[in-house]
Amino acid sequence: MKKISVLLVEDEPTLAGIIKDALEEEDFTVCIAYDGVSGLDMFVQQRPDIIVSDVMMPKLSGFEMVQKIRQTMTIPLYCFLQQKLRWMMWSRDSRLAAMII
Repeated sequence: MKKISVLLVEDEPTLAGIIKDALEEEDFTVCIAYDGVSGLDMFVQQRPDIIVSDVMMPKLSGFEMVQKIRQTMTIPLYCFLQQKLRWMMWSRDSRLAAMII
């Protein structure tokens, strides 16, 4: 069975490593981008199943990155990381699917 691929976009390398390790322990394939512009480029190249992104990043915020991606293609699922590892998961139709604190 094919592993689910995750694009992790996080500008803090230590936090990105912790999240990557946790996702890989759950059998996800993870690639990391360290800012919104790189995340946008990596999404186009990799076409991951899921995006997990920080909100506040240099060059392009997580919201702006997802907005740009959604202008031309469909994202099945994306999550936004917030302070203290709070995150929101949004479904394809942009309704809040879950928020975990």
